[in-house]
Amino acid sequence: MLRVRKQSRPNEFDHARVLMTVVFAGAGLLIMLLAAGVIPVDPAKFRTRHWIVFAFGFAFFLAAVLMFIGRHWLVHPSSSVPFRQ
Repeated sequence: MLRVRKQSRPNEFDHARVLMTVVFAGAGLLIMLLAAGVIPVDPAKFRTRHWIVFAFGFAFFLAAVLMFIGRHWLVHPSSSVPFRQ
């Protein structure tokens, strides 16, 4: 059974979580923009294909989205999820 550790006050503002979300989202967007060619960079600096770099940037951005969703899930729990008590 999955148990989620709740904070003592779920409505308190968590600065570290917000900072990490912004850092991951920013890094992911920067990497995706570099791979897509929106931000000019020397092609010799890429040692792999651009789509692979884009995929890693997307993974960072997706991690930021999941951090945001995870916090929202803790603050506003849903009664429709079967393993929540």
